[in-house]
Amino acid sequence: MRYPVNTSFVVANPSPVFIQAPSEKGAADFAIDFLMGAVSAAVSKSAAAPIERAKLLIQNQDEMIKSGQLSDPYKGIGDCFGRTIKDEGFVSLWRGNIVAILALLVVAIASNGVLVEVSHAQTICNVPLRGLMSCKPSATPPNPAPPSGVCCSALSQANIPCLCSYKKSKVLPSLGIDPNLAMQLPAKCKLPPANC
Repeated sequence: MRYPVNTSFVVANPSPVFIQAPSEKGAADFAIDFLMGAVSAAVSKSAAAPIERAKLLIQNQDEMIKSGQLSDPYKGIGDCFGRTIKDEGFVSLWRGNIVAILALLVVAIASNGVLVEVSHAQTICNVPLRGLMSCKPSATPPNPAPPSGVCCSALSQANIPCLCSYKKSKVLPSLGIDPNLAMQLPAKCKLPPANC
């Protein structure tokens, strides 16, 4: 006598490489994350500002002596701190910090915009990376699932000869994808077959 077994909770082929990604964040969550990052960067930059200022003073002490801004060379970092505080005041250790923070924020804003564009633009053989990843369950042994509509839609944009170049590559197996199963997907999606 056979007993029914519920296997709906068993994952067909768990992969240590790919896990379900969190959903995209909205503009408000992005703004909060960006502001928290900006505040932490400003705090850390401000905490290191006195050391940075002392470093710059020590590096430039020869020119400062030549121009008459400094009478004797510093004997070390402690002497630099002490003389700077005595001559210019404690707050002078943060001179130039606001400009450094503003420069840091400008670079962060610029690079973040570029990274967002790059992440949206990632493609392989004319197929967005997200589209290709939707095909992974259909090209993963031992029990590949039928290709989803998202997978077939992604493959309809693909440069098939380009995808064929990955058949003998070690890239697909390293991701847990069987190249032979992957090359069967266009036909399963009722697209022109990949004759590799």
